[in-house]
Amino acid sequence: MREVKPRGKGKPFIAVTVAAMRGSMDDAEYSYIDCNVVGAEAEKLIRRSQAAVEAGKKVLGSFRIGDIWTDAFTYEKGGKKGQPGASLKGRLLADCCRWSPIGIDISLNSTSKFKSRCLCGRQC
Repeated sequence: MREVKPRGKGKPFIAVTVAAMRGSMDDAEYSYIDCNVVGAEAEKLIRRSQAAVEAGKKVLGSFRIGDIWTDAFTYEKGGKKGQPGASLKGRLLADCCRWSPIGIDISLNSTSKFKSRCLCGRQC
């Protein structure tokens, strides 16, 4: 989580990088998406998860990302210096309140389907 204070007249906002997990749980792959956090509920959920992230825990969440776009750039350092690259960007929107540190509210039931208890205490 980063708090961004734009130069000039822009309003400060929170930005996060989401590591969207895809594929099977045994061999998961990740897509990284830089997001602006939009709305009071989404901001509240991100702030509530911050302590777990700072403690080195992974946080698993259900989310929606809107207005996705790509940002083209040229690598300036490393082995890819001078090569073109692209990053995904979007707006992180609240989706219920399914954000929890792994190992606390996450479990597998007997049918091996993913099951989580929302931080709000409901079974969503």
